[in-house]
Amino acid sequence: CFQDGPRVCAQDLAARGAQIERQLRRLEQGLRRLAADQGLDRSLGVLQRIDWFLKTARDIHCDDQVCWITGWTNTPDRSVLEGALKEVGVEAPVAFRDPPGPAPSVTAYPLWLKPFEVFTQAVGVPGLREADPTTWVAVLVPLLFGYMCGDVGHGLVILAAALLLRTRTKLWPLLALCGAAATTFGFVYGDVFGYEHLIAPLWVRPLEEPLLILLAPLVAGTLILTLGVALHFVGTCWRGQGGSRGFSDLAQLLVYWGILLMILDPQLGWLAVAGTVLCVANQVRINRRPSELAAGLGNLAQSTFELLLNTLSFARVGAFALAHAALQSTVIILSGSTRVLGLAILIAVIGNLLVVILEGVIVSIQTTRLVLFEFFVRFFEGEGRQFRPTAAPRPGAIKEGRG
Repeated sequence: CFQDGPRVCAQDLAARGAQIERQLRRLEQGLRRLAADQGLDRSLGVLQRIDWFLKTARDIHCDDQVCWITGWTNTPDRSVLEGALKEVGVEAPVAFRDPPGPAPSVTAYPLWLKPFEVFTQAVGVPGLREADPTTWVAVLVPLLFGYMCGDVGHGLVILAAALLLRTRTKLWPLLALCGAAATTFGFVYGDVFGYEHLIAPLWVRPLEEPLLILLAPLVAGTLILTLGVALHFVGTCWRGQGGSRGFSDLAQLLVYWGILLMILDPQLGWLAVAGTVLCVANQVRINRRPSELAAGLGNLAQSTFELLLNTLSFARVGAFALAHAALQSTVIILSGSTRVLGLAILIAVIGNLLVVILEGVIVSIQTTRLVLFEFFVRFFEGEGRQFRPTAAPRPGAIKEGRG
């Protein structure tokens, strides 16, 4: 072919391609005739139907007229299921029976909440009688991230990175929300790529008011931990344990807030005393044995100490905000130390990119740690079972299987 020249070679290749196409069509027609003669379509329909039943139904008992399928549905109306079956060619009434055990949890989150499932799923599936923390996480994570990485420029860079990664990861909305939060706190701090003279702060500049930057997360941490204890109380009420455990949670909050408020006014220490008395009364009501009373007081002291330590952990949020401002100031100082404009721009760009990458990783880890180990531990056990709906069988599989 190549020896006869390019024109002859092209004609020869076209002729061979047409010959191969005709041969493929003849083979396809032969396969279709063979499949029709041997009933292959019906056989495949039966196999597909069997495969669907094996994958989707855990326990099926059938006779000539009735099938009993063990499973769960989040649809209380039987007509909906009957309509779905009718669409795939099954004419059958549906009847519900009393469930043999606890039902699985249906977690149908809206689109804006789905990226935050990763935090909840790291612990488990919310049970039917415990608070689902996903909505709270959707509020807390961007706020904590934005507070620690408050910079208009950095937030926009993170937001742009999220948009570029939207086809590569399902978590890109989470990254986008954190970038938007960082941009918002950049306006709060008056910081744009470390240049603090470009815009006026809506609140304070971190390096000018370091104590205030450290104090604000501590106050927020007390509210977050209080919310965790309150959600635990709600869960105990759902489980019918609101009596003894509810009083324990109330005693815990009284002691916790009593100790905290003593810093502002020593006279408010009576709250801690009232919480201790409530704990003793609750233990006496449940069990009058001295050993149980001592155990109850010991648990109260231990949990209060843990709450106070967890509160101090939120100081790292302010510390990272100050570290971010200090790193940015360092980059600006290094950039301004040279008189070569191109070199100054290069130092500013590389320095800001390094800060974005380094702090993005570290702050993400710290945010996850605070949410999982300071907040979740107060109320979330994650011992539920996820409701996983099955896929409908192909209509062709059932209709072909009937033949």
